[in-house]
Amino acid sequence: MKNKNEIIGGTTLKVYLKLLTLNRPVGIREMQRIMKFKSPSTSKYHLDKLFELGYVTKTETGNYVANKNVNSVVSLYVSFLGLLIPRFVLYAVFISTFMILYLAINWPKIDIIPTIISIIAAILLWIEGIKAYNVLKTLKEI
Repeated sequence: MKNKNEIIGGTTLKVYLKLLTLNRPVGIREMQRIMKFKSPSTSKYHLDKLFELGYVTKTETGNYVANKNVNSVVSLYVSFLGLLIPRFVLYAVFISTFMILYLAINWPKIDIIPTIISIIAAILLWIEGIKAYNVLKTLKEI
């Protein structure tokens, strides 16, 4: 077995990202159709490479399922309705919603220091979320 911390890229990364977004077992021929590979051997090559590196596991029926590998870059993302969403975006939504509710409930008697700190935290989380989204777009293009 190869080093589980080995970084994947290119088409192998695209196959892994597709498995993550599908969030279900996928066979070799199905992956071939999804990725529009010319032959099932190409699909098998990338799935076997991911298996060797520990990014996927095989089911009893021979299908492949993506592992949510905590050591990989994609651990910064959450699969939701077939989309990979940066975790930072979820945190930013939470903080932003909290701030809006706090301001709506306590207006005009707000405490300025915690409000400013929360607004800065929300802005930073939104910035990091957008950066993480752009990284994912770049990874998909490799």
